[in-house]
Amino acid sequence: MWWLVTELRVTPEKIESLFEQWKRLRGTVLLDAKSVAALAGALGAPNLTDENALLSAVSEFKKSTEQQCILCEREPAYWCRDCAQEAGRADVLEREARKLF
Repeated sequence: MWWLVTELRVTPEKIESLFEQWKRLRGTVLLDAKSVAALAGALGAPNLTDENALLSAVSEFKKSTEQQCILCEREPAYWCRDCAQEAGRADVLEREARKLF
């Protein structure tokens, strides 16, 4: 970092301070007002004021769009294991009943 001090003619403390700020901010995603409004609309969350509100809105959106078992609505699958087995047993019983006639 010594070359920054000499090249830019600033104090080492200033360079260290800038470097610490850079480390803290790298990976930060900045959104303009239009992008925030688009996200808010897509997520159905009108008040995206900070990162916690955004994370909460994404979490709620994910919960609301997860696929759930069409029968019991408890498991995250089109058919949960128990309902699929029950449907299979019912199908077997129905086929067996048809054979009797």
